[in-house]
Amino acid sequence: PADHVLPDTAAFHAAVAEGAKAADQGRLVTFGITPNRPETGYGYLQLAAKPDGSGAAVDLQRFVEKPDLERAKALLGQGDCLW
Repeated sequence: PADHVLPDTAAFHAAVAEGAKAADQGRLVTFGITPNRPETGYGYLQLAAKPDGSGAAVDLQRFVEKPDLERAKALLGQGDCLW
């Protein structure tokens, strides 16, 4: 889905600014959301490192296309994935 509510617009603007910095360095930028349940209908962005809370860009390790339920549970438990 592409029509999410963004209640913290300041955080969104900060994320876009960080993404713009990464893009200016020639990096491809995408945004994800933290999963709150195992989901087989979404692809997962597996990050190269867990986010540190600073909002800085994190490299992508790989993309996992719509995993089965067991794989989705495992990805969720790792804490390094976004939808």
